[in-house]
Amino acid sequence: DIDLVVYTHFNSSYEEFLSDNMISFETNNIILDYIGDTETITAKSLNINTGKTIHFTSSDESIVSFDGIEFGNSRRIIGTGAGTTTITAATEDGSYYGTITVTVLDSEKRYGRLTNININSKTMTIDGQSVSYSKLDKLLEERIQVVNGGNYDCDEYIVYYLYEDKVVDFHYLEKVVGNISNWDAAAGMLTIDNNEYAIDDDTTISEDHAFKIENGQRVK
Repeated sequence: DIDLVVYTHFNSSYEEFLSDNMISFETNNIILDYIGDTETITAKSLNINTGKTIHFTSSDESIVSFDGIEFGNSRRIIGTGAGTTTITAATEDGSYYGTITVTVLDSEKRYGRLTNININSKTMTIDGQSVSYSKLDKLLEERIQVVNGGNYDCDEYIVYYLYEDKVVDFHYLEKVVGNISNWDAAAGMLTIDNNEYAIDDDTTISEDHAFKIENGQRVK
């Protein structure tokens, strides 16, 4: 006969011993879809009520840096360059610490006209061409599935990010139509119905042209 002893309490205590002074995150790694993409990370600890302040550092701020000030145990990170780096969260005395890996994709930024999203084939139609996408906002995906049966026809101008021939993220652009009262290519300023917009190119513009504006910038 073989006696079998299961140390359930010991294993649990051992796990707690290992994690007592560790700071953890909701995931071990984060992927930022493009340079300029942001994400809020939150540090957690079993001894979160110790009153110790947690500070965050980046191993390489040319890849990932911090956007804004510290707030509690959370920080907003921003991708500043393509690559992979490590974010460390630690108390001032170093008694609590933890790391998370962050990868910033080297995605290509493009602009286009979106006319269809098909979640069954995981494709988007942009400027008349079918392009695969790797992921979609969950709420948008659910709405397309429930309301449109998985196939959504639309007519929107977007900025999208392409990585390895797949769309990894996109945002809708505001469309501005109006009368141009001033066009200063040298200053990079455009006045439409007395509203000034910064522009990113010197394209010839006519008064009936439609402008797509993103954060005050004419982008296409």
